[in-house]
Formats: sequence, structure tokens, C-alpha cells
Amino acid sequence: MPTPKPVLISRFPDQAEALSDTVSFKLYGKNGLEQVISGNVDLGVVNGRDANLRNLADAVNSASGATGITAKVSTNGAILSLISNEGYDIVVEGYAMSASTIDMNVTAADREFNSIGIQQAMREGSANNNNSMRISGVVEFHSPYIFSVSTNAIGNDGGGLFQQIPGAQRRSFKRCRFQRSYC
Repeated sequence: MPTPKPVLISRFPDQAEALSDTVSFKLYGKNGLEQVISGNVDLGVVNGRDANLRNLADAVNSASGATGITAKVSTNGAILSLISNEGYDIVVEGYAMSASTIDMNVTAADREFNSIGIQQAMREGSANNNNSMRISGVVEFHSPYIFSVSTNAIGNDGGGLFQQIPGAQRRSFKRCRFQRSYC
């Protein structure tokens, strides 16, 4: 079974005028201690330049030895993807900007970097309660033979990791996938 690889994708909404700012947050992965990440970003302009998140990606990558989380940016530099290759959760806490109050839009993604789930806005500023996010991985079971996965949990009784519709506690598969992400 391959290691699940949680992926978080972030982007900023385009602005009416060219803005640059410093983004900072605490990043947790395989480490139990926070790693403070800080990097300059150039925000995109409506019908103009793309955002540039490369400096922020460099800051994440400089802490990858401690967190196990690496960053990559899209070809145009406007989308930042955080990847946990060892399967640890990705936790971003205390998102803030030094001068602006612009939300960072985040979503969980699959290993092909396709957004899954609902995009969430992380609100800038420490006084706001919605400035943190946790992304967990996908667990996949593969076998050349039919197998079963079952739980006695109904709905959220299993803590949300294995959720099933009441009355459908048992199912046979050749391949199945469980996914979990939350804010």
C-alpha cells in the first residue's frame, strides 16, 4: 500500500492593483514543533499579472527537513501546492500578512494536484478564528483479489475517518479509497 500523500493547494484572489506583501504562518508536518514560514508574495492583478508565490515556496522548502512538507508552484507561479510525501498531516496555523488583510484560498487536493472538496478561505490575522487548516491524506487499499473493508461505525461514529451510510457497513472491493480533509 503506498503512503498517503496529503496535498494542500493555496492561491490568492487577484487584486485591483499590484500588491506585494509578506505571508507568514506556522507549519506542522512530521515535526511536533512549529516551523515558522515567512515569504514575500506578489499578488495577481485582475486582467493583469499572475501572482508569484515562489518565495513562499522557497521558505516552505527550507523547512522541509523538519516538517517533511515540500512546496511546488504552478508554471505561472500563482498556485502553491504543499505536499507531505511521508503521509503526515499538513497543518497551517496562524496565517497572517504583514500589511494587507487578504484571504488565502485553500483546498485539499489529490496526488495529481486536482482540487477535491470545498475551497476554504483562510482569514488573515491572528484575531480571527479561521486562520488555520489541517489536511489529511488518502488511504488506498489495493489487491488483485476481492477483499472487504468493514466498520461497525455508522455516520460520524467512527470519528469521521471511515464514514458509511447507515445500513451499508460492509462492502467488497478490488480497490477502495478513504479520504479525509478538514479545516
